[in-house]
Amino acid sequence: MKGEPNVLELRFWTCVKAVIEQTKSNALRTNSIISFHLSYSLYGNSFGSSSLKKVISVVSLTKERHSKHES
Repeated sequence: MKGEPNVLELRFWTCVKAVIEQTKSNALRTNSIISFHLSYSLYGNSFGSSSLKKVISVVSLTKERHSKHES
């Protein structure tokens, strides 16, 4: 129905919120948010479960890279 939020989009933003909560006191917060926004821009038009996996993998890669730099 028109006007109702897309279920997959709601799941996406739930994941965004979860990542922000996990990294709240961490310098990764900004990078995670940027990664999510970039991913959402890239995949937002054809949003689906595979896109959600891509979004999560982008954020995971961002976290890994920053963890290595901090070590």
